[in-house]
Amino acid sequence: MDGFSGAGPYTHVLTDDMLTDYLSVEQNLADDMVERFVDAVIAEVTLSCSVDSPKLHAKATWIGGKPSIVSATAESYDAETPFLLTDCAFTVDGSVVTNPRSFEVVVTVAVDAVQIADVVTDYIIKLGLQAKLTITQFALDIATEYRATNYGTSGGTTYTKVPKQGAFIADFNYGAGAAAREAKIEIPVLDYDTPQYTQPDPTGGESVKVTRTAEGRRSGGLMFRFTGKTNDNAAYV
Repeated sequence: MDGFSGAGPYTHVLTDDMLTDYLSVEQNLADDMVERFVDAVIAEVTLSCSVDSPKLHAKATWIGGKPSIVSATAESYDAETPFLLTDCAFTVDGSVVTNPRSFEVVVTVAVDAVQIADVVTDYIIKLGLQAKLTITQFALDIATEYRATNYGTSGGTTYTKVPKQGAFIADFNYGAGAAAREAKIEIPVLDYDTPQYTQPDPTGGESVKVTRTAEGRRSGGLMFRFTGKTNDNAAYV
């Protein structure tokens, strides 16, 4: 669902719901022909950024759809400047941090594909949503980044069976006024898994980092939220 507002740049607030959003997907087969899939559904979206690959990347996987060979739709390409890791302000577990080296958010849509009397899918029904986070940070505070995750609090001494709860925000911004652009990724509530430190470096030439993974938890009806600021003046879904 797109909570569309503004007057240029326009703000799009995408939140999950239980409605199935259908779309058409085309693939160009080496400029020889174009194949179109109607009534397809996005099954997974991966958003990632790192020091080694500093542009914000989005990758989507789609399923279903009825294929046909068609004339190509006019192609258009985004001319905006990509978001970079240096454009991002991170808030992890409620605290503003500057030590993330990489992150990956994977949003997976659980669906049921219904095939009635055809060789392709007739209907796709959305069943639910999962959001997973993997984040790597410089190890600056072992009590917060390791101890609290495994022992419940920064001063904990006994392992906990209850996952440590947290939250994640990556807010990419650049420009001002009509040229302002934003891509804000939020998982409001998540449960951490076991953190992992980098392996010992015999040469002593590598800074210590900690990688944590987490599962989003639905809270207040919300699992995941994406806020974008663009020139697109209509709701996406």
